[in-house]
Amino acid sequence: EQNPRVDGLGKSLTCRLTALTLDGVATRRPTGRIRDEISPRHLPLNRNLTTMNWEDVCDKMSSEGFNSLDEPAQLWIHVRGLIDAVNNGGLVSYFYNSWADDYEDMIAALAELEAFEVLELVETCGGFFGDEVPDDINERNAIINSWKQGSSESKFMDTVDEQLYPLLDELEKVTLREYLREHDLDP
Repeated sequence: EQNPRVDGLGKSLTCRLTALTLDGVATRRPTGRIRDEISPRHLPLNRNLTTMNWEDVCDKMSSEGFNSLDEPAQLWIHVRGLIDAVNNGGLVSYFYNSWADDYEDMIAALAELEAFEVLELVETCGGFFGDEVPDDINERNAIINSWKQGSSESKFMDTVDEQLYPLLDELEKVTLREYLREHDLDP
C-alpha cells in the first residue's frame, strides 16, 4: 500500500498517520494511532529545526543558566522582563524586583532594538538612583522607599506608566517580534 501524501502545511490526511518524514511522506504504525513522540527526522515540513520559542528559551536558561543563551535570547529575556514588570506593577516594579539586577544589560537591549523613547523613560527613572542603578535589590528598595510623596521621583513614577504602555505595546508586538524572527526565535 502506498503511503498517503500530506499538504505543504504538514497536516495529515488521516488520523492513522504517525508523523511526517522530511520528504513529506507519512509513515504508519501498525496500531494506526498517532505517535506521541516525534523524532527529529519526523518533523513537519514547515518546522525550522533551529527555532526556539519562549518556553524553549526559559527551559534552557533554567537547565543550563542564563549565559548558555545566545545574545538574541538574552535580549529577549531582558526586554520581556521590563515589559512584564511594567504591565504587572509599573516601571517602579522593574526596579524594586530582581529584574533591575541586570539594568545595564536591559538598557543595552533597548538600544539594540532602537527603542529610544522607552530607553529615555527608563533611563530617567534610572537616574533617580544616582550615578548607577545599584545591582542589589535591597539598595534599590531603600532608595525607592526614600522618595517622598510629591517629590520629582514620585511624580515621575505616577505618570510614566501611562507613557510607557503604548510604547511597550509597540515594542513587544512589532520591534521585538521582528528582531526575534530575524534571529530564528519564535515569538
